[in-house]
Amino acid sequence: MDLTNSDYLRAKFLANGMPYDDIDPEMIELLDVLNFHLGLKTKFCCYGHDSKTHTYVIFHESVTDEQIDRLAEQAGREYLEIQLQFYKWVRYYPLMKNWKLEVGKLFFNPDSMYKKQHLDKIVEKLKSYSA
Repeated sequence: MDLTNSDYLRAKFLANGMPYDDIDPEMIELLDVLNFHLGLKTKFCCYGHDSKTHTYVIFHESVTDEQIDRLAEQAGREYLEIQLQFYKWVRYYPLMKNWKLEVGKLFFNPDSMYKKQHLDKIVEKLKSYSA
């Protein structure tokens, strides 16, 4: 039995405790690269479904400052092309601290094909990075 790429990814995500069916479909490839190619465990994400919401990923608290520094260094060399920003997200009591990756480019139309093309470009660039 041949599995399609989406079947393969779904099985891989579910085997690793990731709720594939609850994830914005546009984010699957990005999460695949971050979690399985770069080894950066993610916790939440959003594609951004209105013109004021950025596409973002929240990393698991196990992701270290050093890991984000390496990723930010690599992405920073191509900032004008892929526009990634990184923030430390601190909230609540007891304190929770997570790194956030945010796509710095907003799209007036959140369903624009250009938004998906931009995310695809980011995914391709991240595939070339080392962990």
